[in-house]
Amino acid sequence: GPFSLKIEPATGGTVEISPQQSTYPEGTLVTLTAKPDANFEFDKWLHVGSANPIQIEVSKDLNMTPVFKKKNERILNGDFSLGMKSWGNFYFYSAQQKATAPVSDGVYAANVTSPGTANWHIVDQQGNIPLVQGTAYKISFDSWSENPGTMDVFLAENHDTYATYYSTTKNISKTRQSYTWTVAMSKASDPNCRFGFGFGRFTGKVFL
Repeated sequence: GPFSLKIEPATGGTVEISPQQSTYPEGTLVTLTAKPDANFEFDKWLHVGSANPIQIEVSKDLNMTPVFKKKNERILNGDFSLGMKSWGNFYFYSAQQKATAPVSDGVYAANVTSPGTANWHIVDQQGNIPLVQGTAYKISFDSWSENPGTMDVFLAENHDTYATYYSTTKNISKTRQSYTWTVAMSKASDPNCRFGFGFGRFTGKVFL
């Protein structure tokens, strides 16, 4: 030592550090308390855990990243401010389908280099999403593509038979468009669902 402690900036809140010093002798105990802004809630410390406040022992140079999410938000990293965190969970129908999806400046770009014959043949998705029976959920995103095509948007089981609760198709053009609508969960509450996009019939890049 002495060692540094850096708190990465995050949308939706700030962090209180105690004691707050420019550097810390080895072994110093520091308490970090995440303070969410209005309409946000603390989710976790990236790659560390969800305790709040959290006490850490400084034994090396540390970078801590708080993750805040909008209250009642079901999608993690929905603005891609953390890059591909919580995304990139691709499903490919067969070894013939190929796609990658980097994030640049808050824009997700699925690059389909070998399409399938159905939208669900290439899917990126998030799991462990709780849905409550009788509750309405708003789906909202912007999208455009290098080549016009159709994209599936779905909610489904993330277990057992992987049955689909809801699915719709959106026409995606070269012009950026906003899509917003509401879906009601009519089935029994399910603590482990999937939300995703089906890119299987596209060629080239699809942007979110």
